[in-house]
Parts: sequence; C-alpha cells; structure tokens
Amino acid sequence: MFFNYLVISCFYFIFSLFLFTSLFLVFVWFFIISSLPLFTSLSGAYMTPKERHLFLRRQSI
Repeated sequence: MFFNYLVISCFYFIFSLFLFTSLFLVFVWFFIISSLPLFTSLSGAYMTPKERHLFLRRQSI
C-alpha cells in the first residue's frame, strides 16, 4: 500500500514538473515572438517605406 502511494506521488511529481517546464517554454517562446517586432523596429528593418525614406533623408543631412 505504501509502495503504491510512493509510485503515484513520484509519477505526479514528474508529471507536474513536465507540465511546468512545458508551460515555461511556451511562455518564453511567446515572449520571444511578441518582442521580435520591437527589436526589428529598433534596428530600423521594420519601417514602412515612408518612415524609411524620412529616416534615410535624415541620415544623409
């Protein structure tokens, strides 16, 4: 009876650990995806053509 309880608790612990890590990975992946446009806009690659034209004209002065 005690051994059965031990196996169930161990299985539950492993399952919860796996669930937690998978949720954490999904959260990190979502954070990276959501922050990608911000990084590209900071680098200047995510501009609209009008913004890029103004930016290049400002750089040439």
